[in-house]
Amino acid sequence: MTNIIIDGYNGRLVNPNKEDLVEAISKLIDNPVERIEMAKKGYEVVSSSFSFDLWKRRWKTVIEKHLQCKSKLPTDH
Repeated sequence: MTNIIIDGYNGRLVNPNKEDLVEAISKLIDNPVERIEMAKKGYEVVSSSFSFDLWKRRWKTVIEKHLQCKSKLPTDH
């Protein structure tokens, strides 16, 4: 998730072990201002990068390009 999470900005990247996870969670529990700000930034990143409207536009572009390529193919006649 390193392409989505920016450590300290919109989340925390931790090593996959119990100690690091507990430490990161504890710091967020103890610092509600940081926790709220990270949550807001995380929501902004996800909603702008993975919205349903964006998904529809990207698929529409893919399909239109595919159809344009198909229409340029020579016919069998």
